[in-house]
Amino acid sequence: MGISYDEFKDAIQDGARRRSLLNRDGRPFFILLSQQFSRDELEQLCDTATAIRRLDRHRDGREFLLGILRGHRVMNLFAQPSTRTAQSFMAAAEKLGATVSLVSDLQTSSFAKGESIADSVRTLSSFFDAIVVRHPDDDFATQSAWALHRSNRPIPVLSAGSGKSQHV
Repeated sequence: MGISYDEFKDAIQDGARRRSLLNRDGRPFFILLSQQFSRDELEQLCDTATAIRRLDRHRDGREFLLGILRGHRVMNLFAQPSTRTAQSFMAAAEKLGATVSLVSDLQTSSFAKGESIADSVRTLSSFFDAIVVRHPDDDFATQSAWALHRSNRPIPVLSAGSGKSQHV
């Protein structure tokens, strides 16, 4: 069914093919690499963050922000120790009105029973509208995106850092 994992991984390293795999409807869908954004896009992202901070200073602005993701659910799957990153992703989603869940101990999840990354994220895609992942395995976010790219229930995957890859 579709592209193999190795083809997917190679393609996202190639700027020309990256956008066709990581974007949907001209917008980022799988956010895995800082390199997937142009300088202009990064500046626009910073401008958007500034606008959100300004809106958040006022009651009407906060109410507006809460409506953006109202009714949506975000899973934060953090298998690598993190306080600031996990809390910042959770706070951002909540600020925009999403309901947020956190799994930070994979020993309490189906991973402990040997469930594959692909099976886990496909199952989670039935319950959530986006998944934020942080894992010690450099390829975890990419494997998650590949599995959902091939699935009939694709949802966005946002990498919050995996191992030494895309993580400072």
